Amino acid sequence: MNKEPINDSQATDLDNDLSLEMAQLQKIADEISGAQAIPLTAEQQAEADAQAQADQINADAAAVFDAQYEQAVSAGVDALWSLAAPNWTLEEAELIPMAKLTKMVIDKHFPNAMENAGPEVMLGMIALTVVSSRMAAGIPPRGKIPKKEDAEHVED
Repeated sequence: MNKEPINDSQATDLDNDLSLEMAQLQKIADEISGAQAIPLTAEQQAEADAQAQADQINADAAAVFDAQYEQAVSAGVDALWSLAAPNWTLEEAELIPMAKLTKMVIDKHFPNAMENAGPEVMLGMIALTVVSSRMAAGIPPRGKIPKKEDAEHVED
């Protein structure tokens, strides 16, 4: 490496190069700052409107899905609670926070559970609701078992 000191003429050339470059950059920055947005063509505007409409439809569908998902979880929590503690019924103020927290736990440990197994989960929730309501009403698992003489009259 050459460690010669820079003489005055080399320093002046270097300063001129930097000042010229800085002046060019400043000119470009001024052009960018003064630039106005170019209006969209009719085709570009139609594409932007279609994309905005698709985004809104997707957002609405996601909101409906989340509401249904939370309702399903709420029904499941209520059914499980009825099975676990039949003498205690959950009030709405207790059920909603429990359902929201249960939904968070499901989302954490089973992401995409409703997308991957939506009908299966719903079927399980409905079955659990039916079973718990029958148990709460005191209906035996097979319904009322007919006596022998009632069964003979049914066969005739």
